[in-house]
Amino acid sequence: MTDDALTPRQVADELGVTVRTVQRWIGDGRLPARRVGGRLRVSRSSLQAVAEHGRTVSEAPDAQPRRIGTLLVANRGEIAVRVARTARRLGIRVVGLQAPGERRPDGMDDVSAIGSYLDGDAIIDAARRTGADALHPGYGFLAENPDFARAVSRAGIAWVGPPADAIAAMGDKAAARRRASDLGVPVV
Repeated sequence: MTDDALTPRQVADELGVTVRTVQRWIGDGRLPARRVGGRLRVSRSSLQAVAEHGRTVSEAPDAQPRRIGTLLVANRGEIAVRVARTARRLGIRVVGLQAPGERRPDGMDDVSAIGSYLDGDAIIDAARRTGADALHPGYGFLAENPDFARAVSRAGIAWVGPPADAIAAMGDKAAARRRASDLGVPVV
């Protein structure tokens, strides 16, 4: 191979993806590679196909990748602190929620008052008011509610979590087992 041969790490850096993603593309044939000695090498000319389609592989087909500038964390306590810490490391402004009678949440850049953590419409309204372009539900009630996930997406706010259809599929244990079995996953 010529000097335009790249290692999987170089491909990952150039395309802005993980090395594991590059390895997956090579493994499933989307990205041709050759063995040189004991190492895989990718021709620079073969990058175009995955550069156009590869970045949104894990997203919904109609999803457009976008940068998150402000993230609303729709949860409280330790989970909110952990999400905020990671988001801030990524350079993302973090907005928390505060229900009546609660102390201000730790680790947030800004806080928005809400009546209840169970009021999805109020949470979406808080995201709009604070300029959040993404919403992280934390875990529990909101994270397991496909209707809430759809409402967030309809509001033009990025949903940080599994797609609503996946949440719905996993919410029904019998249906989830059937789906896993249909996909060839061993089910006990």
